[in-house]
Amino acid sequence: MEKTANERPFYYEENFIPYADGAFDAKEFEELMLGDPNFGMMSGLKAVTAKIEPYVLHHIKRKRESTMQNA
Repeated sequence: MEKTANERPFYYEENFIPYADGAFDAKEFEELMLGDPNFGMMSGLKAVTAKIEPYVLHHIKRKRESTMQNA
């Protein structure tokens, strides 16, 4: 899966932190995450994680979401 600078997952231990700066393919994120046997947590902006969650919910041990506040 080739990613641009605007769509990429960050990974720390068992935690994936997906990020997209616009439209993205949630199914591709799901395939990447579920391909890792250590995957157990997803963190990130709610606007991104909410689109991926239906695909990975049955594999998540924990999740953390945040929202961006307008300054």
